[in-house]
Amino acid sequence: MLRSAATAVLQFDINLLQHTDFDENVTTFYKVLRDTAGYHTMITGRDDLDKSSGGPGVDGMKHTDKLGFSDSVRCDGSTDVTRDGVPHEPYGMWLKSQPVPDPDVAKQYNVSDLFELKRARFAEIARVSMHGNSYAIDHPQPLNGTIYQDNWIGEQAIALLERRPMDKPFFIEVSHQAPHPPMDVTAGMVASNNLRNRRFPQPAECIDHCYSNESMQVGRQNYVRGCMLLGRDEVCWTCHSHDCRALLFRRRRSSG
Repeated sequence: MLRSAATAVLQFDINLLQHTDFDENVTTFYKVLRDTAGYHTMITGRDDLDKSSGGPGVDGMKHTDKLGFSDSVRCDGSTDVTRDGVPHEPYGMWLKSQPVPDPDVAKQYNVSDLFELKRARFAEIARVSMHGNSYAIDHPQPLNGTIYQDNWIGEQAIALLERRPMDKPFFIEVSHQAPHPPMDVTAGMVASNNLRNRRFPQPAECIDHCYSNESMQVGRQNYVRGCMLLGRDEVCWTCHSHDCRALLFRRRRSSG
């Protein structure tokens, strides 16, 4: 809902993604920036605008032009990346091309590439999450670094910026995956953000399910870790419930 409203610049409760892809005939603010204001418009990360039809495609470019982007590297959300067990979008394709760097981890999960490791990890999450709470995963994922999706998305943002035309103003949207369930944080994120003794208040009201206080605490710790990882990149980001997305406007200034 948030993604479609932001894309079409509509109030939050107007949902253009009711079990369908985003209507490409709707004028987006990306189109206005590109076609009217002359911006080079870019996006990377998860936007879910093509989720109903299977995601953004192997190259991440499905409907990119009609949505109003000059360039993009779009990807699925975390749980959809390994859907059907076959890579079908850029992040999954990249994972499939990468061998597991740690032989002990490869042996533990009986896998050879990062895509298969991610599939195995999702199967494991059901066992290591606390009381079925997909926020409260009290067992970090086995590898740090680029296997964490938001790190990969950050690398794609850098690549988009480096290949943009230098004679145009530009807009880039970096749509991160986290914080979003499952809150599958890395050991490095746990180590760099010592939140184990931080206590968060219980929610005033349980909407879907009331978990134990212990489970709620771990879930909120993981949520904050996901936000803090984005904050370290010093981007301008806004966090709304399940969605964190970075919107960055810059205009190239003439040096002459």
